Amino acid sequence: MDGNIWLPYIARDILHGLDFVHRNGYVHKDLHPGNIFVSHHHEFMVPTKDPVWSFKIGDLGISRLETDIRIFNTILAQWMVPPEYIDPSEFGKVGKHVDIYHAGLVLLGLILNRIPEFTRDEIIEGVPRKMAESLQSPYAPAIAKALRRHTAHRTQSALEMWRDIFAAMPKL
Repeated sequence: MDGNIWLPYIARDILHGLDFVHRNGYVHKDLHPGNIFVSHHHEFMVPTKDPVWSFKIGDLGISRLETDIRIFNTILAQWMVPPEYIDPSEFGKVGKHVDIYHAGLVLLGLILNRIPEFTRDEIIEGVPRKMAESLQSPYAPAIAKALRRHTAHRTQSALEMWRDIFAAMPKL
């Protein structure tokens, strides 16, 4: 499967969902392929229209208001820990940037055609961003920006991430 073909469609739906979650003051904190649901359906109001694929974010079980996040009560899978979780004094406060980082990991995995896993040392060294930068993909810069270690230099919102991806889309 060529992830470059699917990436803008998946990213649009995921980032739209994250934008909604963030605008309402929440952080998902657990965005990974197992929490992204896909459906292929016909438009029942327009039965002659071709079926569409849609992607939705699910499992909001550990979501919290951004103001209520405490690093010590935030449990994340070790393979998807963002740098700010490891060292907030170095990389920034734990907040909505966690979801941007996770979206970057999801899209990196889509291009790689596998779920990437990194050690704590690799995360601290910025290996996910470097891996994204090495991709032969028009979306590599947008993914790499979402995987920056310091929250102040990372993509600042889901909408900004979508704009970066949209700008990279090949023009027909």
